[in-house]
Amino acid sequence: MRSVFVISLFFFMALTSPVLAQNRVLMAEYQLLNMVNQYRQRMKLSPVKLDRLASEVARQHSDEMAAKDFFDLRSPNRGSLEHQLAYQRVTGRQVNALIVLDYSLTEVFSQLQKNTQLLEKTATHAGVGVHLRDPEHPEKGIWFTLIYLQHFAQFEPIPRQQNPGNLLRIKGRVFEPYFRPRMPVTLPNGQVKTFPNLLRSNQSFIFEIPMNQGKGKYTLELLVDDPIEGPRVGSILPVYVGKTYPLAEPSPSPLKEQFATTLEAARKLVFLINQERLKHNLPELKENDLLDYVSWKHSEDMAKNRFFAHLNPKGEDPNERFHRAGGTGQVGENIAFDLSVEGAHHRLMNSPGHRANILDSRFTHLGVGVYYNGTYYFITQLFQRKAPLVDAQTSSEKILKWMNQQRMSKRLSPFIEDATLHEAALQHSYAMAMEDQLKYQVGGQNFNQRLSQLRYGEEVQAILVLADSLDDALEKLSKYKLQIVKRKVNVAGIGIYQAKSSDYGENSLWITIGLSSRN
Repeated sequence: MRSVFVISLFFFMALTSPVLAQNRVLMAEYQLLNMVNQYRQRMKLSPVKLDRLASEVARQHSDEMAAKDFFDLRSPNRGSLEHQLAYQRVTGRQVNALIVLDYSLTEVFSQLQKNTQLLEKTATHAGVGVHLRDPEHPEKGIWFTLIYLQHFAQFEPIPRQQNPGNLLRIKGRVFEPYFRPRMPVTLPNGQVKTFPNLLRSNQSFIFEIPMNQGKGKYTLELLVDDPIEGPRVGSILPVYVGKTYPLAEPSPSPLKEQFATTLEAARKLVFLINQERLKHNLPELKENDLLDYVSWKHSEDMAKNRFFAHLNPKGEDPNERFHRAGGTGQVGENIAFDLSVEGAHHRLMNSPGHRANILDSRFTHLGVGVYYNGTYYFITQLFQRKAPLVDAQTSSEKILKWMNQQRMSKRLSPFIEDATLHEAALQHSYAMAMEDQLKYQVGGQNFNQRLSQLRYGEEVQAILVLADSLDDALEKLSKYKLQIVKRKVNVAGIGIYQAKSSDYGENSLWITIGLSSRN
């Protein structure tokens, strides 16, 4: 009986040891996530929820780093975390990711705290993955992967693969405050087709996507609107039709490309971008030295500090990095890393959000920075609109013509131009430009005080606009239609001053319009 008991105990221990080891891993992951959330709450940020599918990706990554003896956000076998998340059908967008190797949970968290990305405001969920070299002795090594995600919507399960000719139905619901879901799909031939929401709802959605454009990769992208920031990419999920979804991320061979310098590689990308624009009857983008420099610094930063995100470890977004370098106005940014420059370009063109930046008709200038670490090209592209110089008199006449068209549609008499109102408006626009502020009180005076100095005694309403072009100005003026079509106002003065602004950069239009009445 004793021998039977010993054998039974042996088998029990053999069966329970893996379970105990797995429990220790799960407990370590729970403790680290708890530490992260306590820290976020101390810093007045919302805690992140556990994403179980993303945690499987994070755990696999930590296991692979330990087994293959590498320390990188990119797996040599599976590719980028972004690809691994898509393979597991994680519908949230990766915000950033951190990896740590240390010898106690406290030290792992201490390392995390040193990175400002831990306090990412937009993160709503997290995938956490721990590998313990010896579950009973964590001091022998802890590999930790943290993946921050932002979830914009909840989806019903989406398959990885479909048969040619199938109709794929995508159902889900957008989380508030986001609204107006729609779905651009990049087809195997590179073309993009946008599918409308069949429910015509601002929150719930159903998309029906026919898999009838040949075999290959269909990249589904959920776009939503943010009430403040505008369009956002909510999710990107590829579906393979007539082909197996690759476990390892496909990468083009780098052997076809040879660049003497990364500057030469950047020029190749500028050429490819402008070729795409010419195909779509868009003007070529002009290179800008400052945009080039800021792009290159971010590519270098990503390569050397092992991250891949629009937000750098200091917490700076593209506009903050551009302004710190002396730039003004707003920029759009694409980032990529790949074994080849052309491969990176094709990936960007196959992603509707990145493609939109490349083919945005509003942009006029471009900067490209490439950093090569011996294996991968890290690429940053910055896009900006630089407003051209305009004739102030001609622009004033066009604005006045537009205002009078609004009045005529209401059967009201056109505005009479007033020289004194024009002079006060021009002074006010100049003062706003000098202080880089769109407001009624600038240069120590408000608009009516300027009029008093010019001995203008009538009551005046003022409209203030800052724009990057005349079309932009007219669009913004449409918000003031009710003031423009008031019956009691019939006199106008328009002052336009073109100067730099922090919002739009060089040659911004500072506009003041004074409206009054004359018997």
